[in-house]
Amino acid sequence: MKPLLVLGPDSTLRNVFALAQQAYPQRRIEMLAIPSRQYYLFDLSGLEAYSAEEWDVCLAVNEFYINDVRRALHDAVAALGYRNESVISPRAEIDPSATLGDNAVVYAGCVIGPNAVLGKHCVLRANVVLAEDVTLGDYVTLEANVALRELANVGSFTTVCANSSLMRQTQVGKHCYLNIQRQYSGVIADMTWFSPAFQNPVRVIGQV
Repeated sequence: MKPLLVLGPDSTLRNVFALAQQAYPQRRIEMLAIPSRQYYLFDLSGLEAYSAEEWDVCLAVNEFYINDVRRALHDAVAALGYRNESVISPRAEIDPSATLGDNAVVYAGCVIGPNAVLGKHCVLRANVVLAEDVTLGDYVTLEANVALRELANVGSFTTVCANSSLMRQTQVGKHCYLNIQRQYSGVIADMTWFSPAFQNPVRVIGQV
């Protein structure tokens, strides 16, 4: 098994590094801070000390960045030839029939039920519960204590805030920021923005 480099531009780096040490107690693990400007301008020069042939990587990016910075950092690092590794807490319970995409970060107390499907680069904070047949797109963040009932679906680049829940068969679109603690249900359109802290709706560059 290759050594693992945990890298990222913000304080989440330390959390994921500690999680990686728990997940891989016998593995060499290091962390690397990636300086960035204007969110998307990454200084990747630190990677010169870590060969893509010799190291796997796990990306750590805070959900405050609305998940797309995680995508941009992945694209930049993948272009250099690095392979992504997931970091799963040994105190998470994952059904054998569940499918997890690359670079999943799953914290302690999470329960992932039968036939659940996680896309690439999803982050599940502590005590997230996914019932059977739940589907998450790519770059989804579920904050602590979020519960998704059976057949719920969350689109790519969406964040659901702590202590919230999705009722059975709830459909949440892409690029949503559900930052109000509540029980969500029904169909939630793409780019829906609920936040008491940030009033302006999310905009996706390149779309009208």
